[in-house]
Amino acid sequence: MQHQQIEWCRTKFMELLSKGENNQSEIAYPTDQKKFILDIKISLLQMNLNYVFLPTTNTDGIDFKSLESLDIHKTIYFDGFSKNVFFGGVNDVLHGAELILLLYVRFSNSLSPSSTHNKN
Repeated sequence: MQHQQIEWCRTKFMELLSKGENNQSEIAYPTDQKKFILDIKISLLQMNLNYVFLPTTNTDGIDFKSLESLDIHKTIYFDGFSKNVFFGGVNDVLHGAELILLLYVRFSNSLSPSSTHNKN
């Protein structure tokens, strides 16, 4: 069951990503990119999840164009390890991945030509 959820998240994200890459008219402005990355960071921190954007290219933030992956994990220490804690951590990571999908959908919708954004 957990493996199916992971595969669904991965497949859905790749579909959304390829859809965005195929539409060259949708160009994200730097402020939109920074807000998207910031929304991801804040959301994952609120869920008590650790993350790493790869590759990390500079100290100012994430280079959106060279972003290859986002690793999400939850630390479970040996002295508190149990079946319940383990599966709770797995569910937290899956919820984090699903949240990123939702944020990405919102981000890509904000770039659509029908969007009400007025960029200068």
